[in-house]
Amino acid sequence: MIVDAFINMVVSWLGSMIDSMPQANLPDWMNGPLDFVNTVFGFANSMSVWFPTPLVMTIIGALFTVYAISFGIKVVRILISHVTGGGGGAA
Repeated sequence: MIVDAFINMVVSWLGSMIDSMPQANLPDWMNGPLDFVNTVFGFANSMSVWFPTPLVMTIIGALFTVYAISFGIKVVRILISHVTGGGGGAA
């Protein structure tokens, strides 16, 4: 109960702090790289008759997913090794 009230107080305080800050729009130059990447992927997708672009994008996405999961597992192992007093060489 006390921890829940403390968490609610901190969250409401952070929310009021964030709401009091002025809101800004992103400048146009920050959207430029996204347009470039979309253009490149559009050109690559139009070559799908000769090059299997959907298959390549699926493989690249699967690789990034595997790398992210393995990185997450490694981070969890390192954190657990700190909890146990450094008894394991997780790094």
